[in-house]
Amino acid sequence: MIKERIFFISRPSNGIYKAISLGCKKHAEKLTKSKFKIQFYKKKFPSLNFFFFFFKNIINLNFLNKKKYLNLSYKNCDIGRHATATTYRDLSTYNSTLHEVLNLIKYLFLAGVNVDHAYAIADNVKAAYIDHCGYLNGIYFRVFALKKKIIYTNNNPRGLFCIDFSKKKNKRLNKNEDAIRLFKTKIKHNSNNNKKKIFEFLKNPKLIPHMKNTKYKSMKLLNSKLKKYDHVVYCHSFIDGSLWFGNDGFSNLQDWLEFTLKELKKNNAKAIIKAHPNFYRKIYSEVGKKDQKIFKKITDKYKSENFLIINKPISNYELMKKLSKKTILISHHGTSLLEGASLGFKTICSMATIWNPQFRISNQWFNSNDYSKVLKKKWEELKFTNNSDLNNVLHQYINNKYAFTGNYHYLKIVCRHLMIDNFKGYEKEIDNVLNKAPQNSINKLASKLSSNIEKIYL
Repeated sequence: MIKERIFFISRPSNGIYKAISLGCKKHAEKLTKSKFKIQFYKKKFPSLNFFFFFFKNIINLNFLNKKKYLNLSYKNCDIGRHATATTYRDLSTYNSTLHEVLNLIKYLFLAGVNVDHAYAIADNVKAAYIDHCGYLNGIYFRVFALKKKIIYTNNNPRGLFCIDFSKKKNKRLNKNEDAIRLFKTKIKHNSNNNKKKIFEFLKNPKLIPHMKNTKYKSMKLLNSKLKKYDHVVYCHSFIDGSLWFGNDGFSNLQDWLEFTLKELKKNNAKAIIKAHPNFYRKIYSEVGKKDQKIFKKITDKYKSENFLIINKPISNYELMKKLSKKTILISHHGTSLLEGASLGFKTICSMATIWNPQFRISNQWFNSNDYSKVLKKKWEELKFTNNSDLNNVLHQYINNKYAFTGNYHYLKIVCRHLMIDNFKGYEKEIDNVLNKAPQNSINKLASKLSSNIEKIYL
């Protein structure tokens, strides 16, 4: 009798994750020609080695120094980064300084639990589905990658994908950000078609699933003022998705925005500060409300006659049409810069974005000192986007059939199978339907998903 191999899942299997886990297991079985058993392991207390590491950092007060905390490493894992991302994803962190400190301690401990747990079970696991790799679960990704396992996960700019780390050419992808970021390919592409598609999204952002229900406001009252500004700062959610694309020295996007505004004010720059449209979507409820509150707190603190605050959902395309072509666009990692670059704007962003730093898309920075120097530069001193690199990124971002723009994105497959409106209500509605669905329906959905998983190679 052939012994079943273990297919590890990072969360209990229910709702949409039941179908995803089963679909990934089926894919792994085809890939390896082996039978797998889905297994979720309960976590145990960490080792004595970690307790020593943990209390040493508590006694040294490293949890009070954001930079030191962010860079903490244990057993070849960036636990400081994953603990930081999880801390600032927790809404209670924003209630008070005490809550922030307690969460930093709490999630550092839980990060250590994950490290020791991942190493303890790694020898029993052949393949795994790991959700939300930008947070604490990213530790499982790192350990299983080092242990040469087959890993399945999902995140923008990709859909549902897998990497077989037993293959030598995939070794460089063993950190989550290297796996999900776009890297240069030799695939032939039609640059005119890529530009045409990005303009379609610009003119009608509701084509993007997570922007489908966003309601945009008129900006007629702003039209006469916009050409006098020399920068636009695009804000991100302060809570969701921080640190997914790497460590550039900022613990969270609140710190990044404050640093940006402080530097621009010091440089006497004239800047438009644009809130993200999803701050105002009801579907994001508490997260959106908290994002609005943080945005107002920061913009009130750095209020200046040189800053124009746009605190309502405004179409980026409508905004860019009114700007001077010598306006510099600034974002931490937003795709708004791809839109701006397509229209000929010069841009600034972090190296921790959805494309690999090898692309000459933007004027990128790698740490806060570097960022400060870039922000001081005049328009003439900044570089234009390399069109070849831009077209390469656009082609991958827009034409990947498994990504959110493609028909084989896992959520679109789920919605078609369940016959519900694409992304309406996002995963909550999907979970409600799937939790009531018969097993044979879930099996059929899992089979569809298993046939539409992108295999990533370097």
